[in-house]
Amino acid sequence: MTRYFQGPKGTAKLLVGAASMLCLLAKLCAQPPVPQTGVPTKEEEPLHYGPLDMTYNIRGSVVYDDNIFISPEKEDDVIWTATPMIGLGLGDYRAQEENLLSIDYMPSFILFTDHSDNNAIDQEVYFNGQWRPGRMTLRLRQAFQDFSGAVIDVGGRVNRRIYTTDLLAHYELSPKTDFELEGRQVISDYERLLDYNDWLIRTWVDYKITPLVKLGGGISAGWVDISDSVNQSYQQALVRGTYSVTELVDVRASAGAEVRQYQGPQDSRVDGVFTLGGTYTPREGTIVNVDGYRRPNASVVLLNNNYIATGISAGVRQTILESYAIHGSIGYENADYVATHPTADASREDNYIFGRLGVDWQALEQLTVGLWYQYRKNDSTTSRFDFNNHQVAMNFYLTF
Repeated sequence: MTRYFQGPKGTAKLLVGAASMLCLLAKLCAQPPVPQTGVPTKEEEPLHYGPLDMTYNIRGSVVYDDNIFISPEKEDDVIWTATPMIGLGLGDYRAQEENLLSIDYMPSFILFTDHSDNNAIDQEVYFNGQWRPGRMTLRLRQAFQDFSGAVIDVGGRVNRRIYTTDLLAHYELSPKTDFELEGRQVISDYERLLDYNDWLIRTWVDYKITPLVKLGGGISAGWVDISDSVNQSYQQALVRGTYSVTELVDVRASAGAEVRQYQGPQDSRVDGVFTLGGTYTPREGTIVNVDGYRRPNASVVLLNNNYIATGISAGVRQTILESYAIHGSIGYENADYVATHPTADASREDNYIFGRLGVDWQALEQLTVGLWYQYRKNDSTTSRFDFNNHQVAMNFYLTF
């Protein structure tokens, strides 16, 4: 094996896969246009069944991946993925400001050309409900995710199921002051690894300083129950703020401190935590995004270990010639492992980087075709978690 795209073998696999997809798209493009009913936009409308709206579409890709197991010893393959998506919506499910109900289902059919043992059907289901009686907003969000891909903490591919429940009560105390109460439960079930459940409750008070700036503060408490590892409790004190200028600038940030306790003899730990998200649209057709975070996570592969993940990423998308868009992104994450029990080995530290560049073409009103390349690399103090990875892909998105 060579270091890059594995020579003619890898290139031939990609060309065969891309040619097959092009044949499929050529057949689709040759058919007469059909009414749009995909993800709703200003130009398109969903199908209507009484009070219910229905959206459905399909996305797919063929990816040449030279390191499908993110391992120091590379194994390559061409991966085929098809993801039909169907959504049902009721009420204000698009703007999400008034009463609404919505449910979205996305199964992904994943086929490996050579390593067929990794064939899988991943699934995602999202439910969202909101009720606004007067000044009060009550919201319930439920997600189910069944994934089979690679995880950096694990250092390989792993089957996992994640159930996430979010509850929110928001009350407008005055035109400038809001109160929020949040509850979250995350159940993470990893095949043959460490499972964990995380419960969180948080309160916020926000004050609108100007029409563009809102600041607030909050406190939270949580509990983490980890199979075969030390359980944990934590408390956070946070401040947050938002700054919005219509669609031109949108910045959201929170920062504070966390105190975490461990069952057993390990001392408590204090860490800084933060989130950052920003969108800048300097002109029509140009979008710049920046995201950052620092947060503790339970390791699912190393016994009695957490890792503090600190990361930042940035991306830009530029529309050109009306039908084309160039997009790129870069990112970095440091994962510093810490012991939750005095007997645990927490010498691991990872430094992960990625870069991605692609182009999309609006081939038809209903069809978008894209090409992209991505490079990923992880440098770890534990050599079995080192990897570098090149991916080249062709993808499409089709609405009906």
